[in-house]
Amino acid sequence: MNLSRAFRRTAALAGAALVTTAAALAVASPAQAHHGTVSGTAVCVDGGYKVTWKVTNSQNNLKAKIKQVVLTPAPTTVTNITVGAWVPLNKDGSLTGTQFVPAGNDVAKLSVKLKWDYDKREDVYDWASATVVLTAICPTPTPTVTVAPTTPAPT
Repeated sequence: MNLSRAFRRTAALAGAALVTTAAALAVASPAQAHHGTVSGTAVCVDGGYKVTWKVTNSQNNLKAKIKQVVLTPAPTTVTNITVGAWVPLNKDGSLTGTQFVPAGNDVAKLSVKLKWDYDKREDVYDWASATVVLTAICPTPTPTVTVAPTTPAPT
């Protein structure tokens, strides 16, 4: 009889754990799966840096819309990655833009607020950002030393 009671207790605890886990999964917010990713690379150009940014959507079934863009350093701009632009489905690639940053800046940073628009339920928002360190990209010019030719003194 003790074995039967122990078995029933174990089964009841296991059942309660299963119900609790199922309930947690059922009410979990779908927003946790939605996120954007920002990445950037930079190259030296005359007078500064050319930063290429990519904004990627985690979703394969719903495009994301850019609701806000924050760019450093100010007052630079970025092409294509603008408020109102659509970030394609993950399987279709990324939204790409270019920023020109003048020499003398140490970093470039892009932050975007993305929105996934659902018709029948609450919309989902997410911030994504990345920073590119610029200081090590361009080689430091080596000073050149010019030595004037010398002519031997007349004898």
